[in-house]
Amino acid sequence: MVVWESIDSAGSDTDNSIQAQRYDSNGDTVGSEFQINTYTTHAPTKPKVAIDSDGDFVVVWQSLESAGPDTFPHSIQGQRFNASGSAIGSQFQVNTYTTATQARPSVGTPTSRQSCKQLILLERETGLEPATPTLARRCWG
Repeated sequence: MVVWESIDSAGSDTDNSIQAQRYDSNGDTVGSEFQINTYTTHAPTKPKVAIDSDGDFVVVWQSLESAGPDTFPHSIQGQRFNASGSAIGSQFQVNTYTTATQARPSVGTPTSRQSCKQLILLERETGLEPATPTLARRCWG
């Protein structure tokens, strides 16, 4: 799985978008390139992806404005997918702190010692001056 920021993409976004391409274990493409983000008003950037042991994956990115309740310029958005590449639910806002810029998302898979079956989302919230990053754990499964 590879994700990237695309300018003037072939998807439904009229500006930048987050695109993805799935690959098999031999490095051959699986299906076509597809658009990750559904909120298309402003440019999404800095996509990251994590895949769990079942092949399900989540993509997170920094968004200028958002589909969620964050009214400050930048938020962290996400979208979950099953192993076949079909979206699970809708695009969602990761961050809960909404007063200042949320930037540079990270995402990873849990270890066997953690209670999550699938995925962990990490966010960096920079609402304090000077910027004080914090991490917030999100799990599914």
